[in-house]
Amino acid sequence: MKSLEIIFSLIAAILTAFVSYKWKNIDILGKITLIAVIIATIFIAINSFRQTKKEALIERVNAKFGDIKTSSSPRMQIKLGDKEWAAGFVTVSGVFRIGNYGPWFKLGYENNTLLINFIIRDLNGKVIAVIEDNVWTIFDNNYEYNNDDTTFEMVTKGERKVFFQIKYRKGEAYLTGFLLDEKANGFAIYGMEKGKGTKVKPIGENKQNAPTPTDLNIPRIFKYPRGKYLGVKL
Repeated sequence: MKSLEIIFSLIAAILTAFVSYKWKNIDILGKITLIAVIIATIFIAINSFRQTKKEALIERVNAKFGDIKTSSSPRMQIKLGDKEWAAGFVTVSGVFRIGNYGPWFKLGYENNTLLINFIIRDLNGKVIAVIEDNVWTIFDNNYEYNNDDTTFEMVTKGERKVFFQIKYRKGEAYLTGFLLDEKANGFAIYGMEKGKGTKVKPIGENKQNAPTPTDLNIPRIFKYPRGKYLGVKL
């Protein structure tokens, strides 16, 4: 917030100078320069404000991972893949981890609705979306999303290749796609052919071998765009 205060103070100083100094005494180049400085300063302030809001949102969701208050589904079964026979993990207070990795997200289930808090990162570790209490905030225009009460999905824009899916069915949540931390380390979960098992590919330091959403080839659940097909499945 301190950076915002500095920027807004700078804007106020520029505007004060603009008003107090006789505009007619400034030559054309000076006027153009002053206007450009004001526009640039406002642009920086807007970006700084957006970044501050983004950081606050991420901090709030991270805090929820440490909230151990009992929910309606404090121990939910998470399946890696979208089949009943897929390997499963049990959450603790709704928080999902894989070994020492995570926490990845927090789930609950109330009133026939899957409740999710999740920070979604791309293959560079950059935050591209945050889901806070089922409300999406997108930070990267290269992705789009859709959901209903029990299923959440994020896809790449254009080809609409699945980046992440989670759906609730019969007391269990089924997970496919990417789970990545701030260093872009994590897992790709895909390959749901019966008899072959789900593929859980670790993604570590060697990003050259990391799969892409196209490589995962996960079947899409929803129609797009969301604005036209809100919650409508294929």
